Amino acid sequence: MTMVSNAAFFSIVIIAAIIGLANLGVNVTPLLAGAGIMGVAEGFGAQTLVLDMITGLFILIENTMAVGDWNKINGLRGGVESLNLGSVYMRDIDDTVNSIIFSQIYSVQNMSRQCGIALRKIRIPYDMPIDHAMTLMRDTAEDLRRDSGMHDLMW
Repeated sequence: MTMVSNAAFFSIVIIAAIIGLANLGVNVTPLLAGAGIMGVAEGFGAQTLVLDMITGLFILIENTMAVGDWNKINGLRGGVESLNLGSVYMRDIDDTVNSIIFSQIYSVQNMSRQCGIALRKIRIPYDMPIDHAMTLMRDTAEDLRRDSGMHDLMW
C-alpha cells in the first residue's frame, strides 16, 4: 500500500504542476510530449518491477507462502519474516535476513504447511569429544520422545 500511495501522490503532484504551468500561460505541449517519451522509456526499464509485482500478487493470492512459514527458496532455507509485492524477506538459521526478488524465484518449497519443523541450536563445549556430544543429543531426543506431551508430535 505504501508504494501505491506514493505513486498516487507523485502523480497528483505532477498533474497539479502541469495544470499550474498551463494556467500561468506556459506552453505545456512540449513538456507533455517529453513526459510521454520518458514514460515509454520508463516502461521498458520497469519491466522487471512489473514482473515482480505480478508474481508477488499471484504468490499472495495463491497463498504459496505466508509470514511465519519455513521455506526453501532457490536453495535458501529460512522463516518468512515479511512479504510485499516485490520481494520476500527470509531469516535463516544463522539469523541472516535474505531479501529475494520474486522475479528471481524459480523454486519454492514450503516445509511448514500441514506439518511443523522445530530447529534447535545446541551449544556444546569445544573440548567435548564428538562421541559425548552425539550421545548428549541422542539422549535429549529420547527424553523428548518419552515425554507424554511431545511423543505424538515427534517423528
